[in-house]
Amino acid sequence: MVVIYAGFVMGYKYFSNQPKAIAIPQSKPKLNTIIIHNGKDSTIARVENIIQITSATPYIFIHLENKKYLHSETLKSIYGQMDDNVFIRVHKSTIINITKVNSFKSRLNGDYDLQLMNGDTVRLSRTYSTNFKKHFKIVHQDTV
Repeated sequence: MVVIYAGFVMGYKYFSNQPKAIAIPQSKPKLNTIIIHNGKDSTIARVENIIQITSATPYIFIHLENKKYLHSETLKSIYGQMDDNVFIRVHKSTIINITKVNSFKSRLNGDYDLQLMNGDTVRLSRTYSTNFKKHFKIVHQDTV
């Protein structure tokens, strides 16, 4: 009986002192292109050419410089595939490419109006303003 107990103790000490394998989180590959199906036609769009993506439940509109396309995917699912350093959520129904922002103006209530390079103006809601401010290193707080 003592021999069996000693065997378990020795085995436990041996296996508990083994170096643990460290799990390195694998970043999922980000999209470079997206295939947009429009009826029988399909368009290949480079992700860096996307200016904004807006929700039109249960679809989304993908806005390029000269045209917008209706695409059958949810805003949440496509946002999960996008590069977080380039695309940010600015409203519950809008994702923008931050490299396509020309200017922004505070509404003095925590919201901002973003002027995009295609001329569109998009509202940045205060709910999503933290990530936008971090990216552009905006440090002041808007107060009413």
